[in-house]
Amino acid sequence: MQNTACLLQTEYFPTIWFFAQCCRFDEIMIEATEHYQKRSYRNRCQISGPNGTVWLSVPLRKGKNRQCPIRAVEIAYDEPWQSNHWHSIRTTYGKTPFFEHYADLVESLVYLDSTRLFDYNFGIINALLPEIGMSQSVTLTKAYKKDPGHVSDLRGQNPVSGPHDPFGNCYPQYAQPFIHKLPFQPNLSILDLLFCKGPETVAYLEKVADHFNFKHL
Repeated sequence: MQNTACLLQTEYFPTIWFFAQCCRFDEIMIEATEHYQKRSYRNRCQISGPNGTVWLSVPLRKGKNRQCPIRAVEIAYDEPWQSNHWHSIRTTYGKTPFFEHYADLVESLVYLDSTRLFDYNFGIINALLPEIGMSQSVTLTKAYKKDPGHVSDLRGQNPVSGPHDPFGNCYPQYAQPFIHKLPFQPNLSILDLLFCKGPETVAYLEKVADHFNFKHL
């Protein structure tokens, strides 16, 4: 592990990439002073599905979220999205080797009571880090800096996964729920890895981190 800090953007049930980057550093900083951007992992995650990956999106209150400070973005509760997300997670991963071990924790995180997206994500991240077996300290930025100085700036470096993901070969394959009928899907939500690999999750993340260290990313 490098004796440095990294700067990451907030994510909803973050990607494998997110936690692999955390493995590379002693301190994790989350960007808390940016403006919200659409079509990113800030309010959505990808899980396995019988016909390919499935997006789980946290709905936001209507307004100009794109121009809104990330800590001011509010979650909408007009529809039972938490129930829908948990149903999708349970249906997809209910038969995976470690579902029973993590189910109560993940369900509680899906149903976290939070008005704002950033606080909701931060609660999830803080709960998952020790569960994975990681002890890095997590801090929040106090002011937006285009150049954060000594911190390794990883903002904007996590590509939305798909067939053209340039880092797809950085992720060793493991048995996903629908691997018998679909090709391996890299860089899904950490939920996919936790339910499939359990206590081996951190070792897998360290392998992925080694790939990124080699590539000097």
